[in-house]
Amino acid sequence: MNSMRRSIGRVIRAVGIRRRHSHGHAFIDEAETLALSDGWKDPRLPNRQRRVYDRALDNMRSGNSPRSFQVAAASTRLSGISEPSILEIGSGSGYYSEVFSHMVSAQVSYVGLDYSLAMVSLAKEKYGPSSRFCVGDATRLPFRSGSFDVAFSGGVLLHVRDFRRAIAETRRVARYWAVFHVIPCVVSSNTSFVKKTAYGVEVIEVIFNQGELCSAFEECGLRVRERYVLEAYPVGLIQENAYLLTFACEVVPLAPSATVYRPAKGP
Repeated sequence: MNSMRRSIGRVIRAVGIRRRHSHGHAFIDEAETLALSDGWKDPRLPNRQRRVYDRALDNMRSGNSPRSFQVAAASTRLSGISEPSILEIGSGSGYYSEVFSHMVSAQVSYVGLDYSLAMVSLAKEKYGPSSRFCVGDATRLPFRSGSFDVAFSGGVLLHVRDFRRAIAETRRVARYWAVFHVIPCVVSSNTSFVKKTAYGVEVIEVIFNQGELCSAFEECGLRVRERYVLEAYPVGLIQENAYLLTFACEVVPLAPSATVYRPAKGP
């Protein structure tokens, strides 16, 4: 824990505390989490978000990749698989498909899944009708177990009410490796549900206690092999900073007492 605080301190000094494009955090109850659970399906979001990531992709191509892109690539390469098959869960308009092909391998076999039809439609518009994007739910993935070398949960776990089931499903479809990218965590406070405004739309966010989250990974058969700190920021509701973390996990055998969710049917 102390090493975590030291590494976070270095990132605060190096990166600064910043959270663009989202604000207005407030605690919510169970009923509100249900009411806001479809917030990211709002048809206004894809183009607003895409404009931001188009600039980030331009920076990547010019040799100035954002830290989030660098960490996504590093955490995926850590699997040791030179040309992995990757499922991105929460793929949005598909911008990380370019990150993987540019920074991991041009031979990556990529599939993107998002629960927003508007996001998937924009992804297909950007990358062509033959691109591999589909609509699906992070808690009921429409793929057979072990279908992908790497399951990459791309900044989506924090928006899923049943996040434990989403973790279990991520592990189920991953053959070797799972990455949970851009996850807001706190060191001392309990896991909590909040609402915020993202790109002008109200959505839910889970702020995880990092110890509780790592325990959930372990219970689902995922062992954290590396943890990356992207940045730190004040939430205002909590008497400590939150930290955006990325967890790179190895798929390991499930403990005999582990909860096993019924897998979704798939091809």
